[in-house]
Amino acid sequence: MRGDFESFRSRARAFLAQFPDDPSIVIGDREGRQVFNSSRPVGEPLPPRTVRGNRDEVFRTRKPVFSELFTGSVSNRPIVTVTVPVFRNGEVVYDLSFNPPLEIFQRIIEQQKPNDEWTISIFDQQGANFARVPNPETTIGRHASASLFSVMFSAKEGQDDLA
Repeated sequence: MRGDFESFRSRARAFLAQFPDDPSIVIGDREGRQVFNSSRPVGEPLPPRTVRGNRDEVFRTRKPVFSELFTGSVSNRPIVTVTVPVFRNGEVVYDLSFNPPLEIFQRIIEQQKPNDEWTISIFDQQGANFARVPNPETTIGRHASASLFSVMFSAKEGQDDLA
């Protein structure tokens, strides 16, 4: 990429065109500044990043991370980001974040729902719900109950004897 963000903009737009709800790609530097935001016009000042912890982790571990559910500083709506390192000469020089539309997660679990007696949810690391069947409209953004939260983070993934 070599810092040529305007050339990158057309590639980003092509990638994002396949998703609903105008997701964005944001590139940040090690200090947490946005240096590129696909949802903002060229030359418009970019606000500081709202969540730094996961992005700092990308620079520290050199591996991708998923964020907790948070309100985007530009979109002002709930989002979850996938953040990956951008390398130059073997060093992480930027982080690149993509916020997949939450509807994608919602659609995935709706397709998995075996019958009306099931409840399926996707939670972030802090227990915030960002996809659910049934009743997503009343539960998105709400946290798991204390009893569910304690089980979610103490049991193995995929465990079905939570009762």
